[in-house]
Amino acid sequence: MSVATALDADNQIEFDIEEPVLPAERLGQLSQLAENSRKWQRTVNLLEEELKKAKEQLDKYNNDLIPKLMDDLKIAKFTTSSGVMVEVKEDIRANPGGAKDMDRFLKVCEWLTAQGHAALIRHEVGLAFGPGEEEAVKQVLAALEPVADQLHKPIADERSINTNTFAAFIREQLKNGIDVPEFCNVFRQRVAKIVVPA
Repeated sequence: MSVATALDADNQIEFDIEEPVLPAERLGQLSQLAENSRKWQRTVNLLEEELKKAKEQLDKYNNDLIPKLMDDLKIAKFTTSSGVMVEVKEDIRANPGGAKDMDRFLKVCEWLTAQGHAALIRHEVGLAFGPGEEEAVKQVLAALEPVADQLHKPIADERSINTNTFAAFIREQLKNGIDVPEFCNVFRQRVAKIVVPA
């Protein structure tokens, strides 16, 4: 047993604390579990690295090697002797910008609004509160603008455009022959789609 000392408001008091006695076999079991966990973590790390490399190779084949060869051969569809069908189509992606490229984002917002597609722009409006201001939060929820003015709290108006929705919109515009400004950062790529027979 060991002796510990604690202080109360008036006196110094001594009392005994029993240290737990852990059986050696249980500690051995805990050590083995920890070592196994460490080994599995290494396995996960290695597999994640292998998966990353495999995805890079898959992209190389589907986005580069196969489309280039099929373009050279001037074919859009091909079926292998084992029945695997290969088709190359154009993939169009677009990036509207955002916090990291605000100038482009604002141009895209202006363009979408001018084209009558402002509905693609998502707004997030919020107020920043500190600890202990729960009552103020309730007031703001009841009546946002008047209370925000009264409390002199800034209103943040965040705008964003979902990248996938924007890309689908751009594909539709291009399909309909509508010109898209360069600042929409349109990326065209021919991609091979592999279909394995059932």
